[in-house]
Amino acid sequence: MINNLSGPIGRHVLYPLLASGLGLVIALILGLGKFDGNVTGFFRIGDVIPVSPYLSAQSVFIHQGKTGHDGQQFLTIALDPGLGNPQTLKSLDVPAYRYRRIFYPFLGWLLGLGQSGWIPYTLVLVNILCFGVSVWGLGKLLPQQPSSLPLLFLTIPGLWISFSIATADLLSTTLVILTLGSYQQKRPWQTWCWQALALLTRETTLLVWFALVMTSGLKRRKLDLVFAPLALVPWGLWNFYLRWRLGPAWDSQSLGTHFSWPLTGIIAKVQQLITTPMSLTQGLDLIVFLVQIAVVIGIGLAVRQAWGKQPEIVLAGGLYSLMFILAKLQILNLFTDYSRVFLDLYLFLLLLWPYHPVRYRIVIFSLLGLVSVAYLLGFATEPV
Repeated sequence: MINNLSGPIGRHVLYPLLASGLGLVIALILGLGKFDGNVTGFFRIGDVIPVSPYLSAQSVFIHQGKTGHDGQQFLTIALDPGLGNPQTLKSLDVPAYRYRRIFYPFLGWLLGLGQSGWIPYTLVLVNILCFGVSVWGLGKLLPQQPSSLPLLFLTIPGLWISFSIATADLLSTTLVILTLGSYQQKRPWQTWCWQALALLTRETTLLVWFALVMTSGLKRRKLDLVFAPLALVPWGLWNFYLRWRLGPAWDSQSLGTHFSWPLTGIIAKVQQLITTPMSLTQGLDLIVFLVQIAVVIGIGLAVRQAWGKQPEIVLAGGLYSLMFILAKLQILNLFTDYSRVFLDLYLFLLLLWPYHPVRYRIVIFSLLGLVSVAYLLGFATEPV
């Protein structure tokens, strides 16, 4: 029995259930403790940007003195995914940018049957399920590694930050895992369907698309090269619809808003860390920033060994590392933001597990786990 739990049963059943169970426990602790049983507390709704016209300001959990975070934007979109009410635009900071990431709010709307009272719950539920699906998918991607290895995925701070403020980052990474798993198993239809959904969740997953296309070209996987462009169709059609629907309100953020010359943001971040007085938050920020640099270096050092067996992971990791090198301070300002933006970097590091020294792996994932625990404790006890 013990051997079964450490083998296929543990990998494909027990550990995924454990992961989602942990997510459920954390959700209950936050929902009942921090948010007084009001599920809208997860969405970090502030008192600056107006709440959705489908919500009553008296019925939602307001974080006083806060502008409102990404979670508030996703909830607003989930309550009106087709942009049927023009008043919804008043509850969004950059409507075109926000509405591009439609799949997470749409999934919440779909599971909530379009009912405004149910949708906040289903959005949180989606993220709870993502923990289990991700661990299950990693079990498929790492068949030759210890069956419990996918549980290290749960040490990544970006997952818990995304979960605690109800954003799409966790779902996006889950879809990347499913995409890579299907690609590894040579299932073109599944691969590019998952990739299409990933693009509708976060446009940065276009880097994974490029990595898979390049790998397919190198390996002469003709069927994948045929299907790959189809994954862009839903994303393109949705953006076309938004441009038509928003009309004069179209104001999508450009690449220049978040990215600049190489190392510009990293140098600015180092200056920020040196000049800012040390606190618990700044300490965690310093740890995560140094770990992120170590992750980028680790992925680079694994290229030579991993290229022959996992070129798609090497290419994806390289493209995401380049994105980190080009990122402005606007993205790198605080670990609660950039650890979500670059969440997939940690995924690629985990997938390159066999190619890193034991000490490196122990240090990196121990620090990640420490930051995750510290963040959750700090978030749970933070005054609201």
